[in-house]
This record gives sequence, structure tokens and C-alpha cells, in this order.
Amino acid sequence: MTGESGHRDGARRIFAGAVYTFGSRLFSGGLRYATGIAIARTFGAEVFGQFAVGSVLLLFLVSIAAGGATSGLMGRVAERLETGGLSSAGHVIRRCRNQTWILGVALGLILVAVQHSGLSILEAAGNGAAVLGIAISVPLLGVTNVLESGTRGLKTTRYEVFLRCFVQPLLFLSILLAGRSRSAPSHFVWFAFAGSLAVELVLAEVFVARLFPKERATIEREPIDLWRYVGYDLVVIVAGSVDLWLVGLLATRVEVGYYGAAVKTVDVVVVLLGSFQMLLVPTFAGMIAAGRGDELRRLADTMARLMFLLSLAVALPLAFGARDVLGLYKGFEAGAPAMVVLVIVPALTSLCAPGGGILLIRNPERLARIRLAGAAVTCVVLLFLWPRLGLMGAAVASGAGWLTFNGLVLGAVPEARSFLTEPGVFGEVFVLLVAGIGVEWGVFTAAREFPPLARLALLAGASCASLGAVWLLLPGSTREREELRRLLGRPS
Repeated sequence: MTGESGHRDGARRIFAGAVYTFGSRLFSGGLRYATGIAIARTFGAEVFGQFAVGSVLLLFLVSIAAGGATSGLMGRVAERLETGGLSSAGHVIRRCRNQTWILGVALGLILVAVQHSGLSILEAAGNGAAVLGIAISVPLLGVTNVLESGTRGLKTTRYEVFLRCFVQPLLFLSILLAGRSRSAPSHFVWFAFAGSLAVELVLAEVFVARLFPKERATIEREPIDLWRYVGYDLVVIVAGSVDLWLVGLLATRVEVGYYGAAVKTVDVVVVLLGSFQMLLVPTFAGMIAAGRGDELRRLADTMARLMFLLSLAVALPLAFGARDVLGLYKGFEAGAPAMVVLVIVPALTSLCAPGGGILLIRNPERLARIRLAGAAVTCVVLLFLWPRLGLMGAAVASGAGWLTFNGLVLGAVPEARSFLTEPGVFGEVFVLLVAGIGVEWGVFTAAREFPPLARLALLAGASCASLGAVWLLLPGSTREREELRRLLGRPS
């Protein structure tokens, strides 16, 4: 296969896989959003805030248990698939799975042992029974994450779509609704979560057992070293949630619930970016290994533009409909101003998203340091603004950290900043922003008396239609469409 045809084949897989994965993950996001509403309406803002803080603690422990597999396993499996075949790739996944089981159980036991130590993060996460539920979830979530990351390296989404995006969130929601009818205690949330993970894990083991052939004894001696990614995984959790951690320490539990609801809602934009990122990383790894730098630059440039357009189309309705969205949680509207900032900044910086995937393959340690720099900016700005602006100050601090991170990534990855040299790119971005904001403001004003769900639907439809139409009318869109056709191997 030639480099050009391989590039087109990779582009087809990215577009088809990203659309398919985004649809499934959007459905999953709807289930998780319904789950958040169920928690908030059943147990109140205080318990919802505890669950949000506990989720961050869980992800931190899972990153340690996975030993770097959360980020590094995709690329390693893709490499083994090319050099050693499916059996060698399956060996890597199984080894990481076994390691995660051992470390996850150990970390869970440690968490149970220190639950009465008075640590502020444990107190913010809930009572002793809630901490026990988190401890049980550590090995379960760690192993399912490893299996999901491993199958991503095979460029298949069957595992994620069926189990992670459908079975687990639907089961979690069902258990919560059953417990709601029986007036379950607040820590029931964590045991419901652990139960849904256990079912997902059993089904995942069956899937993996059927996917891979029997291992050869000779490959057992092949070393697997993913620990260089542990620092990055931990930094991602800390940097991505440092604002929520600080809010948990500085705010009341009700305010933590408001901010946590805003953060959870903004995950819709993160889902969109993650759908592309999930498939870009293995493709970037193959291009970097083959030395196809020019193709890598063109692919990163095209994906940056596409991700910005789609992210903006999703972010604007959420920003204008922030009060309507949070109103579904029943009484969480106080977090709406903060949510506007939280949702707009990732959309604006989505142009830089491909750079993170490239740097993850080339130098995860440097990417971790850049993440830490962004987290440091978030901490400083939040501590300064919190006494003055409260939740809005936390959102502004999060945006400042996000902008710092993406700016440093652009400086570290030449391929990711190639779009800056394209003529008229900033003019196109400005026109899309003005057109999108103008249309959304008009729709929001005209539909002010509409029911909240109807207003949200109008905002979403107007955003997609207006931005799509404006993009087609821009002078640079012709060049971009030609590039997309070339990447997909289709005639003009």
C-alpha cells in the first residue's frame, strides 16, 4: 500500500469511525446526563457534589492502577498489531489487564484503610460507605478502561459502543431509578455504579476472549513498559479536575453540586473532541513511525478545522441554553454563568486538539509538563478570583489553564500550528463566531417564552444550520472541501 492510499484509507477510518463513535457516545452522554439528573433530583445538590468529587478521586486511583495503559496502550497495541499480529496485540492487552487487577485491588484496600484519616478529599467525597463504593470501583473501572484502550488500538469501536456507551450507563441509570423508588441512602449511588461496572467487565472479558486467538508461549517473554505514561495519565486527571478539587475545598457542598453539574454538562464538547482524538492517536502513531511528516501535517490541519466547526456548533446552544440545561437538574440554575465559560473555551481551543495527540505519541513526558503548567495557572487564577467572583472565578480560572495548555502545545508541535500560516484562517474563524453568536442570540430572543426543551431544540438546530451554511459560503471552504475529498479518495 502506498503512502498516499494508506493516508486516504486512514482518513476514511477516522471520519467514519468518528461519526459512528460520536453518535454512540452522544447517546451514552444522554444516558449519563439522565443519570446526573436522577442523582441530583433524588439526593440533592450536596450528594451530587460529593459524587463529582469522588469521581475525580476514582479516576486518579484508576490511572495509577492502569500503569500508563489508559493513554499508552492504544499506540502499543497498534504497533504490536503491525509487527507481531493479532496474537501479540492480545498479549499486550492481557498483561496490562492482569497488572491493573492487582494494583487496583491493592489501591482499593489502601483507600478503605485510610478512609478515617481525616483527608479533606475523602470527606468531600462522602461518608465511609461511599468511600467503600469508590474502593470497589477502582479495580473494576481500571480493568474496563484497559480493555477499552486496548481495543481502540485495534481501531475497532465495537467494545466501546456496545458496553461502555450503552450497557454500563443504561444499567447504572436503571439501578439508580430502582433505588430511588425505595428511598435508598446516598451511598447507594456508588454501589450502583460499581454494580454496573461489574456487569460491563464480565461482558468485556467475553468479548476479548473471542477477539484474540490463543497466545503463543514465546511472546510471554516480550517486555511491556507503559509506565512512562503514568505521569501523563495522573496529570490529565489532576489538571482536568483541579478546579473542581479546589471548589470542593473552598465552596459549600451545594455550590460544589452546582459547579459539578456545569462541568458534567460541558462533557458534551469533550465527547465530540474525544471521538476524533480516540481514532487520531493510533493513526498519528502509524504516520510518525513511517516518517510520513507531510501527510501528518495535512491530516492535523484538516482535523483541526473540522473539530472547530463541529465543537462550535455544539457549544453555542449549550452556552445560550445554560439555564435551561441546568434547570433540568431542578434548582441548579446558579451554575449557568460558570457553564457558559466552561463550554466556550474548549470549543475555541479545539483548533489545537490534534497537537495533543501528536505530542502524546512523541513525548508524553513533555505533554505532562505542559498539562501541569496549565493546572498551575488554573490554581493561581482560581485562588485569586474565588473571593471576588465565586463559581464564575473558578470557570475563568479553568479557561485560563486550558488556554495556557493549548498555547504551549502549539509551540511544541509544528504540525499542529500549520493552520496558522494558511491565508484567511483567522478571518474564517471570526466570521463563524460572529454568525453563530448572532443567529443563536436571535433565536434565543425570539424563543424566550418557549418551553425550555423546545428552546434548546431550536438553538441546536439553528446552530448547526447557520454554521454549516456560513462555512459553505466562505472563500476558504472550497479549498477545505477539496482537501477532504482528497483525503477520502473521492473525485472532486
